[in-house]
Amino acid sequence: TGPHLHLQLQPADAWPQQEAWFLSFADKAFTWSDTGAKIDMTMLHRLLQPIGGAPAWAIALLATAAIVLVPWSVALTVELPAEHSVRHWDIAWAGLDAWLAIILIATVVAALRKSPWLPSLGLAAAAVLVCDAWFDVVTSDSRLDLWFALGTAMFLELPLAAVGVLISRSALAFARPSGPAPHR
Repeated sequence: TGPHLHLQLQPADAWPQQEAWFLSFADKAFTWSDTGAKIDMTMLHRLLQPIGGAPAWAIALLATAAIVLVPWSVALTVELPAEHSVRHWDIAWAGLDAWLAIILIATVVAALRKSPWLPSLGLAAAAVLVCDAWFDVVTSDSRLDLWFALGTAMFLELPLAAVGVLISRSALAFARPSGPAPHR
């Protein structure tokens, strides 16, 4: 496995690896194999095993995304201008608040219906509330806006986010069967 070298002669009447120029540096710059790449079944098996109830490949994908986002965030911090005028600012903010209202309503409906979606919706509501608080604070245009954003973040959005996490944890605990955990 790893990088591969693909060569083709014109006309295709011989294999490149049979040519003298190729043989002169083969096994010095790289190794040659006619066997082809083999799939590591152990690695494949590991990627299919659950980690905390989730497929290992999904956890690996999220871990990779998190690692890639660190330098990306640094690059954005360094490269983006401190100020930027945007179109549809009003629609962006109204859309975020409308999305938040939909998630909150869906969480209430899921609780009333004893839906298995309740833990996920509680966490989704918490995440969107934290995002709303963050963007309210960092996009404040004036000192008054900043104080208002900080106040609503500390006394409304972040406490409601904590309630969303509490709802999720409580719903998971309620859904879990009582008694000893099954042996895996």
